[in-house]
Amino acid sequence: MRHSEPQRVRPLAFLLGLLFAAALGLTIPYTDMFLKASRLAYCHLPIAPLFILLVLVGAYNRLAARVNPAFALTPTEALLIYAVLLAVVTMSSAGYGAWAVTVPTASFYYANPGNKWEELFWGFIPKWTRPDPNSGAVTGLYEGLHRAQSIPWHEWRVPLFAWTLFAFLFLATWLCWGLLLRGRWMESEKLLFPLAEVPLALVGNNRQAGPGSIMASRLFWLGLALPAFFHSFNSINYFVPVVPRLQIHDINIGEPFVRRPWSELSDLRIYILFAVIGIAFLVTSEISLGLWFWFWFVRAERILFSALGITTEQRPWLVGMDPARWQEVGAFFALVGFLLWTSRGELWARLKRALAVGWLRREHGSDPLPFTLALIGFLVSFCGLVLWCV
Repeated sequence: MRHSEPQRVRPLAFLLGLLFAAALGLTIPYTDMFLKASRLAYCHLPIAPLFILLVLVGAYNRLAARVNPAFALTPTEALLIYAVLLAVVTMSSAGYGAWAVTVPTASFYYANPGNKWEELFWGFIPKWTRPDPNSGAVTGLYEGLHRAQSIPWHEWRVPLFAWTLFAFLFLATWLCWGLLLRGRWMESEKLLFPLAEVPLALVGNNRQAGPGSIMASRLFWLGLALPAFFHSFNSINYFVPVVPRLQIHDINIGEPFVRRPWSELSDLRIYILFAVIGIAFLVTSEISLGLWFWFWFVRAERILFSALGITTEQRPWLVGMDPARWQEVGAFFALVGFLLWTSRGELWARLKRALAVGWLRREHGSDPLPFTLALIGFLVSFCGLVLWCV
């Protein structure tokens, strides 16, 4: 927050956050998995929380300022609601909900004598991670229930508890990991957080969310109108197919590349993603250059392999061994090792200071959690995650 003194959070903000969270928790799975309509929870800046923040700051606070200023939200309260909604949308669909029910059941529903999934997979899927395939719960999940039927919760209680435990351990592990590295990221390296710039610009920098906001700029509304026009027009095409669609996604530009080795570029496509364009404006030029460079480096690598005859057609054992994928895995482990090695001195110093201050006392008032508790939480959650997977 960009304020000289902390702001008190009232129960009103918690109540609004919980109400909107419950609404999104019910709406997003329905729109994503049943209607297959607008993806309200996708992207690193999902549209649903941003839209609600926009309404709270631009409409609700304006109305509250005229009726009773005491009901207007402060920037801290508006950002708290936004953070709560971010946590909900990532869990309610593609971030968790869609996988927790489909991954352990898909091999039962789609099994047939041809793919022999019953012989290959069924014996390796623990019973406590999925409902009984003979109970009708799996069929009902994919085909729906009749009006007279009710959801067989007794079949889902144990699997949902197991996957909720997994999600809790997973999120707790990464939350504690972030708290351990928070000091280095924010104080030593002075990292930028471009995804946080958008909500901060929307709430403004005054005591009341709204004044000083970027919404006072006409240029902001002009920039917002462009993606709103394209998405609204294409939404009409979704419901009324006779209306033409404006093609801004999946524009095939690799079709002319048909001969080896240039055929490795045949899947090149252009996606005009306005949210990505906006975030790219906020990141540093070095990061943008790195993303651009490594994208074309991987393409050049595939062209070189094809020219040398290193293809899956001539070497079937290469299937599933895309070099770019394994380089991503290797880069991930290298990045984690680099972070730990370069942070070793600072982490050890913070641990000694935390032990000197006390196990349950925070070193700074701005720390969300004492360093020792964050360390214990990381170790316990990570070990629990490993045991769950085993």
